[in-house]
Amino acid sequence: MARGHADLDIVFARGVELRRRLEAIKDMLPQANVQFNQDGVELAAMDTSHIAFAQLIMKAEGFEKYRCDRAMTLGVDTRSLCSALKAGLSGSPADTAVTLRHYVGDENTLEVDIGFDASEHGQAVYQLRLLDIDDEKLRIPDMENSATIRMPSVTYRNLIRDRLGSAEEVTVTARPKERVVVFAGTGDNFKGRVAYQQP
Repeated sequence: MARGHADLDIVFARGVELRRRLEAIKDMLPQANVQFNQDGVELAAMDTSHIAFAQLIMKAEGFEKYRCDRAMTLGVDTRSLCSALKAGLSGSPADTAVTLRHYVGDENTLEVDIGFDASEHGQAVYQLRLLDIDDEKLRIPDMENSATIRMPSVTYRNLIRDRLGSAEEVTVTARPKERVVVFAGTGDNFKGRVAYQQP
């Protein structure tokens, strides 16, 4: 069936990279407002408990193709999008492209188009229902932080999952003069401490 004009048409040259980024945040942010404009894509939100903040920025120049006719905010179920990407990319090479499209006159749908390997001569197309997410729930509360810590997400994941994975509670302490962050984990049968030296 022919569709109308797409006011959003963006292509990820390596769809697996989009899937990895979304996999990292889907459990913390199962639903999120994603902002699209001429500069690129941005997702910035707190989890519903207001404990963790996630920000994902993808600049327009990083895409194989990027066209956004107007600024728009789309409410996305990140788990459903991850499921579509997982199913469509299953068994495909790492350089399989993924296209996201939004059509004028179909405000409630995001189309996910996944091109298969050339030898398979095919594509998978998924249509995801967009959500009406109350921005008030996702607004970042005003807060003053005594320290700001920057580290690669892989390092953070490894510290928490691999070194303190048995902990039920993790306390993070910053020692700015030494440029050290200490992660202390405790649990019923576990107590551990890991220090990370910032470069």
